[in-house]
Amino acid sequence: DGIVDDFKVRLQSAIANMSPAKFEQFSRALLTKMGVQFTNKGIQISNNTAPVSEPEINQFLGAMNKFQADYGVFITNSRFTNKAREAAREGTPITLIDGNDLIRLVIKYELFITPVTTYVLDDFYLDE
Repeated sequence: DGIVDDFKVRLQSAIANMSPAKFEQFSRALLTKMGVQFTNKGIQISNNTAPVSEPEINQFLGAMNKFQADYGVFITNSRFTNKAREAAREGTPITLIDGNDLIRLVIKYELFITPVTTYVLDDFYLDE
């Protein structure tokens, strides 16, 4: 549906243009809405247009080990490289949330959006 696609493009652009502080606030609100209970340990937020790479995941894993985190959540408005995804599967569990996941989750949990119902006339009304 064109309207939904347009909305997704505008939402993705709005997320990409958030300041780092606002993106962190947005990410925490999303996790809270999802029912995630967390401390400051084990959350990494990347408001970056470049894909998240393996070294960034390894650095996050090191920080998680240092603080003895049981699990981690790494959120980016971009995407993860294949090597980053592989690294995230090794060791302490990490949930990866990329830009496409963010769009789906914002819609699913209606985070800072307002759904609107519209009506379209069926062909029945348009035939003479």
